[in-house]
Amino acid sequence: MYTGYFKTCKVSIIIFFIFFEFCTVLKAELISNGDFEIDSEGSQPSNWISYGLSTLPATNYITVEKSYTGTKSIKITDNNTTISYIYQISTVTAGNSYTLSAYIYNDDSNTSGSVSIYWYSSTIGTGSAISSVESSETTAGTSWQLISVNVNAPAIAQSCKAKINIKNTGGSTYFIFVDSVSFAESISSGSSAVFNNNGEIYGKITEIAPGIPNNDFLEIYTTAVSNNTSGVEIYEGTTKIKTFPSDIGTIPAGNFIVLWASKKNNLSGARGIDRDEIATEDANGNGYIDLFSDESSPGFTNTDNNFTLKNADGTMIDFVSFADNDINYSGSDTSYSDAVNISPAQWTIPSNESDTCYITDSFLWSGSTSKSIYRKSDNSQPKDTNAKYDWNESFITPGYADFGGVPAVTGKTLEVFQSPFSPYGDGTYNQAKISYNIPANYQATIRIFDITGKMIRILIDDIDSVGDSVTINWDGKDDDGNIVKIGIYLVHIEAVNKSTGKLKESTKRVVVARKL
Repeated sequence: MYTGYFKTCKVSIIIFFIFFEFCTVLKAELISNGDFEIDSEGSQPSNWISYGLSTLPATNYITVEKSYTGTKSIKITDNNTTISYIYQISTVTAGNSYTLSAYIYNDDSNTSGSVSIYWYSSTIGTGSAISSVESSETTAGTSWQLISVNVNAPAIAQSCKAKINIKNTGGSTYFIFVDSVSFAESISSGSSAVFNNNGEIYGKITEIAPGIPNNDFLEIYTTAVSNNTSGVEIYEGTTKIKTFPSDIGTIPAGNFIVLWASKKNNLSGARGIDRDEIATEDANGNGYIDLFSDESSPGFTNTDNNFTLKNADGTMIDFVSFADNDINYSGSDTSYSDAVNISPAQWTIPSNESDTCYITDSFLWSGSTSKSIYRKSDNSQPKDTNAKYDWNESFITPGYADFGGVPAVTGKTLEVFQSPFSPYGDGTYNQAKISYNIPANYQATIRIFDITGKMIRILIDDIDSVGDSVTINWDGKDDDGNIVKIGIYLVHIEAVNKSTGKLKESTKRVVVARKL
């Protein structure tokens, strides 16, 4: 692997201080191992303490059975009607605001999950609790639920216990899964305050439309809860085109952020129309967070280009490069070098420093004025091998993709789960899960047809099979991004053996519904 030819880049660390009359600052995580990724399967979770959970069948342990993000979660199993929980202790500042959140999965009506905060006057969470607050409880279902509570610490509080609770009403053995636990502090002030843009984002660039006249955009999908994204940066080449606003707030996992690059952000404008939205307010009702360009002359370059997503401290989070089939690479060589000269590299390292190699290793872009470059789905998550093979080209779909949820395992060629579903959000499911299992050395294509035989959506197109069960989602929209009519639709898979040409096909029914 060749890495030596890249020129040394100077790194400047800049701290921004913004003074304003009212502010809210989300600080760093106050608990550790909230994603349960550092422990091996079957072990007790590091840094967590359990109450009422000692030995089977009342216990807690790391599992790969289900996960909201990453590959693991914690499975909490209980066999009595006394509330049991796991917790961590954190110091707190009286009067400040704290948010505890977790993603919980429970599919049995005999059990539920919640989060709670218990406040203590001691610094180590001992003695009698001053007071406590608890979130709402989960309801039985087959999807992950975000549960959270936000509250100010009491006047004499110096510490707290951040708890994840399991409640068993049946008396037999039941369980819940928990993932992506977060406990963060926000400092509010009614007078002058100092805001430090130290935000971080957990996410991926998932779509870029560089050639739509006056309507080009870049889309980001959050892969985990991002508690403070203020100061996160988006670059086009070496040009910073967007800094996330200081008031954007906590962005849950599975959310989309769309930067409208052709429209300048207007600080006195209407949120969602020409002014940045915040995470807690979908002002225009389109289901995602709208941001607008910070450039004085906004708009993407509709040629070879590359884009970088960075945390506020300059840490590179994601990178993508695309090019047409010309002989000259007109994207930024510097940003390309930055992306491949870090560890781990964020893009394919070219064999040498030349336009030919930059173009060869970039995604091949047609220059279309009606289509976009979008990231493929890999088992319900954004495909991420840091290479051009993660990407495809199709019609624009700002604010939605085939990501999110928990994969449904199948041994069949094709199987549909969560049907019927409602893309309007008024049913038990808002998307269908489509799972397929094709032997290795096949290329698979999955299309959606209406009952007249008209094709309305291509979900995957000539994707190499992995020889195992794979899940993708359908959100009830066609290739143009429009919600389809309620009714019966056909999911068809066609897989061709790349060596022999042998064909595998299967068709299943899926129902799009709506509450009347």
